[in-house]
Amino acid sequence: MSPERLINMIFRRFLNRAVNRGINAGIDKFAGKGGGTPQGPDQGSDQAAQARAAKQAIRKARRASRQMGKF
Repeated sequence: MSPERLINMIFRRFLNRAVNRGINAGIDKFAGKGGGTPQGPDQGSDQAAQARAAKQAIRKARRASRQMGKF
């Protein structure tokens, strides 16, 4: 295996981990798990919309990380 290919594999591994950590941190912050303000009863109606938006954000981030691996 050539050194260039090995370096690319390692770099891609670290990049994917960093992207996944960023995604998880963003989702936790968005879901209110980051120690922000507690959710009150008036915010219960927005939970389904927030869950949908979080799932879409996950999908977009994963697509972006796969796109980056193709270059």
